[in-house]
Amino acid sequence: MPGGTTSLSVRGAAGRGSNLDVSGTFAPSNGEVSNWNGVGQFSMLDGKVLVQGQGKSSSIVKQEHHSSLGGSGWSTTVAPELYLKDVSYFAGSGDGYHMRMDTQIKMGCPAAKLILDNANLTANGLEVGHSKQSGNTDTPKTTLAITNGTLDITWQFVAPSSGGMEPMVRIGTGGLLRRATGTAAGGVFFNYNLDVRVEDGGRIEVANPQNLYLSGSAAGDLVLANGGGMKVHRFLAQNGSTAAAVAFDGGYAQFTLNGGISTAVNPATTCFRADAGGGELVAAAGVSHALAIPLRGSGTFTKTGAGALVFTNDLSVSMVNNLPVYSALASSTVKIANGGGLTIAEGTVRCVAGTTDAASRFSGTGTLSGTFGTLTLDVDAGATNGLTFADLTAAQVVADFGRAGEDPVPTGGSAVVAKIGAGASFGDMAWKAVNLGKDRVAGFLCDANGVVTAHFRSTGLAIYIR
Repeated sequence: MPGGTTSLSVRGAAGRGSNLDVSGTFAPSNGEVSNWNGVGQFSMLDGKVLVQGQGKSSSIVKQEHHSSLGGSGWSTTVAPELYLKDVSYFAGSGDGYHMRMDTQIKMGCPAAKLILDNANLTANGLEVGHSKQSGNTDTPKTTLAITNGTLDITWQFVAPSSGGMEPMVRIGTGGLLRRATGTAAGGVFFNYNLDVRVEDGGRIEVANPQNLYLSGSAAGDLVLANGGGMKVHRFLAQNGSTAAAVAFDGGYAQFTLNGGISTAVNPATTCFRADAGGGELVAAAGVSHALAIPLRGSGTFTKTGAGALVFTNDLSVSMVNNLPVYSALASSTVKIANGGGLTIAEGTVRCVAGTTDAASRFSGTGTLSGTFGTLTLDVDAGATNGLTFADLTAAQVVADFGRAGEDPVPTGGSAVVAKIGAGASFGDMAWKAVNLGKDRVAGFLCDANGVVTAHFRSTGLAIYIR
């Protein structure tokens, strides 16, 4: 494609009934690129269409009507594919036209592919995996892949629209799926069988007032890995009996709505899961965001950003005028239940009563507040800084030094455990050290600035402070 703006039409379109099929090489010399006359659906049902430009800022294609990629009852043995390269492509228009992938796909036909390779696509709506023909028992794996490009959705993104589809969504290096317009209707929805990976710096962004949803039948993992992540106004997991997770393996989730709530309506089946690479939970300065979502998995979550995350009890959510309305649930689920615990690197974490238990583990140098029974801290034997307790109550604080019998903490050594700030209070004989190694005990001292230090020795009784 040359530079500049090109309008894309169906050759000979004079109304939808007279659209003509296009075959062979898709190029301006064949007449398939012409002035758009506003009628005719653009359908890509067989083989590959490559739209090659000279750069996202210099080559622009406008296809201002409905478009269909794959399906439509068409018989094919070759996967329908739209490959956008070095171009900015506009699908649909302000009239609400949109793009659907694999609508009424026929049994035995390969699923469609949409590839953004250093390309941008703006669409009012995109449905990745729409529907199957009656009797089709296949599981079509409709594919969306984005690298070094942006998919801008002005209304609604859905993957997939109906059961029996299993789309594969990959957002990789430099890739962005974004829903940034200010209308309440729409959003970004993942449903049914999830095969979604956001990785290598790719990201999903959903701005005010809309949300990122796991819809009612979502099952499987939305994976955030290797620096990939999501930056969302709110996250709402509405699936019920199906098991689903946002799985973190070196990825992140940032929450941007101050005073907002992100929730999973069924915490028995849905969670944020930390795998080996762990996950980062971000609230920037000026943002206090509540999470009614359990943290699970074997890895570690890390809270970053100068804002606050508040772990709260179980909530249900219903949508009224496209916005969530919350109500408390009778049951309560421990929220911080991942094996690697929660490290508070920056800002504040607040835990409402009932959201933690003795197995919930905390570390870091940020601020911890809330109500606890037994509060368990992971402490390094050489720590020179620790968490600040503010507006915190606990029946007992357990400092776990993680040392095995033959690798004890050093005699005569010390470690900063925490700093007691305003509004902190503890039960009688509240401080306890565990996993010090063989023949070691610890005494706790609190200085005039509220800094609590554990001092290690070989014999003697532990000293408790309150």
